[in-house]
Amino acid sequence: MSQPVSKNTIFVLMTNRLIILASIILLFSCKQNNIEPIITNYDTGYFPLEPGFYKVFKGKTIVIDDPSKIFDTTEYYIKELYSGLVTDALGDSVMRIERMVRKNKTDKWQMQSVWTALVSENIAFQTEDNVKYVKIRFPVQQGKIWDGNIYNRIDTSNVVIDESNYKQYRYEIISFDMPNVIGDLAFERTLKIQNSYYLTLIDKIDNYELYAYGIGLVYRQKVDLYSGDIDPGTPIEQRLKTGVSLFEELVEYGYEN
Repeated sequence: MSQPVSKNTIFVLMTNRLIILASIILLFSCKQNNIEPIITNYDTGYFPLEPGFYKVFKGKTIVIDDPSKIFDTTEYYIKELYSGLVTDALGDSVMRIERMVRKNKTDKWQMQSVWTALVSENIAFQTEDNVKYVKIRFPVQQGKIWDGNIYNRIDTSNVVIDESNYKQYRYEIISFDMPNVIGDLAFERTLKIQNSYYLTLIDKIDNYELYAYGIGLVYRQKVDLYSGDIDPGTPIEQRLKTGVSLFEELVEYGYEN
C-alpha cells in the first residue's frame, strides 16, 4: 500500500520543476541574444511601388544621320500606371506597370507596353520590354557601383570590359538626398544614377536617371553621339555625323481615382 505524499514533498517537486523550466528559458534566451540580426528592411523610398500610382512624362527623341540628311525630332507624352501586383514567370510578385503614349495632351492614351518592377532584399529590379535591369542597389551610398545589365548582357555581350571602357558599362550613384528641379516640379530629395558614360574625341555616351524620394523616376536621359571628325576645340554636339538622344521628364503624378 503506497504512502501518502506529504505537502512538503509536493512543494519541493514543484520548486525543482520551476527551477528547471526557468533554467531552460534563460539558456534559450542567451542563445537567441547571440544571433546577429539579418537586415532585410532597407529604405527603398526612391523606388516606391504602390498600386494606383501614376506618372506622366514629357518626352523628346532626336535622331541625326548627317550622311543621309536625317534630322528628326519627336515629342510625346508617356503615362506609367502602377496597376497592381501580378506573378511573373519566376513566381515572383511584381508590380505591373502599364505604359501608355500620346502625342499631344488632348489625344487619348494608347497602350504601348507593359513593364514590371520588383524590390527584393536590397535590389530594385525593372523589366523593360522583356529586358531586366538592376536599377538601384540599397542602401544608397555616394559612389556605389554595380552592373545594371548583369541579368541581360545586352550592352556587354560582345565587349571586353577593361580600364579603357569600364565606365561605359557600370551604374554609379553620383549624388543622393539632393534638392532638384525638373521643369515646373521641385523635389527635396533626389538620387542621380549614371547608367553609362563614355567620352572620346569622336564618341559620347551619357545615360543617367534621376529619382525623387517617394515618387521614383522623375527624369531619364539617353545620349549616344558619333562624329568622324577630330576637333578637340569643338564640342562633339556641334560636329555630329550620327546621334540618337532621348529625354523624358516628369510633368504630373498622383493616384488614379
